[in-house]
Amino acid sequence: QYTTQAQIGTWQMRDTMLVFESNDIISSSKIASFELENTLIKTNPNNDSDWNLLNNFVTSRLQDLHRSAYKIVIFTNQIDFCMTIDTDNTAKLELQRRWQTKIEMIVKALQIPLQIFTSTCNDDYHKPRTAMWRDFTWLFNNGYDIDYKSSFHVVWSKQNDFSDSNIQFAANIPLSYYFPEQQFTKDSSHITKKHFNVIQTVRISDTADAIWKLVGGFFNIHEWHPQISATEIDDQNTFIKRRVIFADEMIDTIEQLQILDNEKRHYQYKNVGGNWGKLVENYESKLEVIEDDNGRSAIVRWIGSFDSHADLVSDFYRIGLDSLAGLFSPLLPCSGGNSYFNKTLPTIKGRPNLSVYWRQEYNINASELWKRVGVWKETLNGQLSYEPGSEYSFKLPDPMPRIYEILLSDDRTNYEFVYCMRVTVPRSLPVTNYVSMKKVVSTGISSSAWIRTGYMIVDDGTTAEQAANQVLTNVFVAGGERLLQQLQNITRHSNEH
Repeated sequence: QYTTQAQIGTWQMRDTMLVFESNDIISSSKIASFELENTLIKTNPNNDSDWNLLNNFVTSRLQDLHRSAYKIVIFTNQIDFCMTIDTDNTAKLELQRRWQTKIEMIVKALQIPLQIFTSTCNDDYHKPRTAMWRDFTWLFNNGYDIDYKSSFHVVWSKQNDFSDSNIQFAANIPLSYYFPEQQFTKDSSHITKKHFNVIQTVRISDTADAIWKLVGGFFNIHEWHPQISATEIDDQNTFIKRRVIFADEMIDTIEQLQILDNEKRHYQYKNVGGNWGKLVENYESKLEVIEDDNGRSAIVRWIGSFDSHADLVSDFYRIGLDSLAGLFSPLLPCSGGNSYFNKTLPTIKGRPNLSVYWRQEYNINASELWKRVGVWKETLNGQLSYEPGSEYSFKLPDPMPRIYEILLSDDRTNYEFVYCMRVTVPRSLPVTNYVSMKKVVSTGISSSAWIRTGYMIVDDGTTAEQAANQVLTNVFVAGGERLLQQLQNITRHSNEH
């Protein structure tokens, strides 16, 4: 821990939290709390020193808040200069110095006294964890009690998604929250939440009774929704309540059952507690299973009503229903034969179908190349499993999720197999119904080509071009470059010996 004096304020390092305080900062019970990037400023992704204020209203709005006796506080994550013991931290110290210079420039541009808290490592200070907020209230506000009714937090989220860490931080600290577009406008004096009525449905090829047997349990939503890790029974009251814990354990909700009708296959509930209620107020919901197609299939419908700054519920419903459908029917629409794709994928909500093709040449014969790219799964006893339906999983670097792939068909003779990718949360790619083929073809005695094709449905909010670029860059091209590097290393090693 240390303290240094700058021209316009003081820098302190407390554990892994870096704190800046303007010289003329004044403590207050009223707090206006902000994210930094995409909330107060916009930074050039190619040059961290090239930044601008979000818009022309930022300075005037903050100055109005300052004149109204609000203390302006900023919370931000920056782990590029996380210091480690027994290593050379010279480069990280330079990054920290540049960050401090940037912060001082921002303070000068805003022309008001600020407190800025920076988490420098992925620990308890790192958002959405709340140690920065805790230390601010305990140690950096001169003992003032927070006026939670008047105080607020402004958060930016790319998708207005409650699984986003910024949204989670807003939920975890006890303040109302807003988005930048609601604060930094010509008139920010009347900021209200909107009312939303949302409906999501899915058709499942199974009987309504079979589906209701799973979804009709008020306390087992975690068994079919991938974003829910646990459901606890709240038996401290005469009302039937459940506490739903989200997968990252940072958000929870207490929900009270209002109606349960097993004969008509539906139940209704409402939010009565937990930090979820800060994100969506007056939340009420109904989940129902409706028989269809003379009993051969059923429609599951999830209806929600709530007040919020944005629709934070529809995607949650959609992910849950897609996962539920996968439990009753084939996970992905692909079928038949060793080299056959069902290329007529159904259109979902008007989302476009997408096909991607990639080919890379290698100076190695087809048999040797297939030994490297045609391995599907290694079992515990060291044997290779190529049985259709076998599942292979691997963990991507944080914060990316674990990937689950399911083998659909395998043709060892023709160097080809087909697989599906199961939906994960958070999503690894902006697509669903992902089906892919790996194939090796001979192009000469000592040369061959690795071919990869993919068929998928593009997510809402993503263009086909954006999705194609992500699949090509993050999956196909990245895999091809790794293999090329491995082969070059083998050749170099052989030449050296």
